[in-house]
Amino acid sequence: MATAALIIAIVSAAFAACAALIADKAQKEAQKHNELIHNHNKLSVVPFLVYDTSLDSAPGLFVIVRNAGLGPAKITRFNVSFDGSPIEGANDGGEENVFNELRKRMKCFNWISFQPGESLIVGQESYLIEYLPPKMITKESQKEKDIFIECFKKLKFEIAYESFYLEEQEAAKWDGSTI
Repeated sequence: MATAALIIAIVSAAFAACAALIADKAQKEAQKHNELIHNHNKLSVVPFLVYDTSLDSAPGLFVIVRNAGLGPAKITRFNVSFDGSPIEGANDGGEENVFNELRKRMKCFNWISFQPGESLIVGQESYLIEYLPPKMITKESQKEKDIFIECFKKLKFEIAYESFYLEEQEAAKWDGSTI
């Protein structure tokens, strides 16, 4: 009788140990699956900022930044430099400083700046700078356009941004000297 009880106890313990091992394995697989889902979700909302540039008069003279990624881009830093020197105020909402600095060199343009915390949603684009041609073309307006193009080639933009999951992305850089 005691032997039968002992056998039953051993078999029960073996079954319990097997059940514990299966439960442990199932929990590890569930954790791995959750990590995969989390990584997939992170990848499915990664932003990617790109620049579109035109020096052709037909569509206009401009630099556009566009979010070509899969998720929103939260701006963390916005830097502008002209002729190798940083323009103060671009990153802290001091866009008037940038505008005035550029206005010293060229006219007939529109300008926008980003502040940290602003976002670009998927597919959204913003003109960073664009030439605004006058209604009548004159020698003076052609000279302004030429000055704009020369200044355009001395501009550099750098936008640092992060994803929805607060992961810093590689900064989007644009260098006018390369066009």
